[in-house]
Amino acid sequence: MSQMAFGVITVVQEHRFELLAEDGTRRRFTLAHGAPLGWNELVNLERDGARVAVRHEAARPGSTSLPAQALWRLQPADPEGPS
Repeated sequence: MSQMAFGVITVVQEHRFELLAEDGTRRRFTLAHGAPLGWNELVNLERDGARVAVRHEAARPGSTSLPAQALWRLQPADPEGPS
């Protein structure tokens, strides 16, 4: 079952990124195979300090990151992203 996280990307390294979530926690993600964006889009979102939404699955056993299935930039008037 998919989950959602909201926040700002603070670190990008290849296909991995860290999100400073709105609740103040830091979460590590890895782009899932087939995710509709690449590392260059992650770098742009980090550089812009954009607020983003991340759709992800639960962490796999033994993994320290969450698989990010989709990610998009949120507009100021878009508190929860697409439905």
